[in-house]
Amino acid sequence: MKPAMMSQAICLALLLTPPLLAQTQKATNPKPPAQKNRSAEQAEISGRYQIVFGDEGAFLIDTATGKVWQRKIFGFISSKPQAWVYMDRIDSESELITFEKVQMEGAATMH
Repeated sequence: MKPAMMSQAICLALLLTPPLLAQTQKATNPKPPAQKNRSAEQAEISGRYQIVFGDEGAFLIDTATGKVWQRKIFGFISSKPQAWVYMDRIDSESELITFEKVQMEGAATMH
């Protein structure tokens, strides 16, 4: 091989080597796709607020906080307006005791 052709071949080899090495590294060390939290993914798909229908009517649920509202129709008003009414949530015995205490106090002040 002539010296001029040899230097061209070396230059060509040096130019092609880095991209080929990079391709080899990508193939041998593929990065796994990022894993998302399944519930976060569901929230993205379905939205933060969900309306659920049941035997007791319609419920609005805030999936981020767990708060719940129930759809009520105020039939005693002539236009019968509808509104979402917040529902107290009881998750423990201490919350139940507090809820009952507040309800009893409210009932006592009405009489």
